[in-house]
Amino acid sequence: MRPSRYILSFVAVMSGCMGPPKPPEFKGEYRPINQIILHKPAQSGLEQGKVFDFAYEGDIGNVLFALQQAQPQLDVLPALGSPTSLPVRVKMQNVLIEDVLQAIGEQGANVADVVWVPQDNQAFIRYRLLPVNKKGAK
Repeated sequence: MRPSRYILSFVAVMSGCMGPPKPPEFKGEYRPINQIILHKPAQSGLEQGKVFDFAYEGDIGNVLFALQQAQPQLDVLPALGSPTSLPVRVKMQNVLIEDVLQAIGEQGANVADVVWVPQDNQAFIRYRLLPVNKKGAK
């Protein structure tokens, strides 16, 4: 009887030391199922999911500097190409930085593009050399 008691004690101790199994490893975005995300998470070092209000009216060449005032982590690089005057108007509330940059880019029409490098928190204006129609032909 004694050996069986030792064996049972040994099994009880060993099963307690093992603990629960490890959770499965995952790749990619992780979000607990019980959390609701209203906006797509930011893909940059800017505060993820931070919403803010932004208003600007003026030349496209200065809009990124105004945006930098609202988002100081944004690194504004010098513009590429020959600057062309283009008025833009942005008034947005409760938006993410990518929403603002997209709205600015849409107003760039055939004159300028807004380029954003989310992993480096960098943005700049790229002026086009020749006007391009909506189909992309020169």
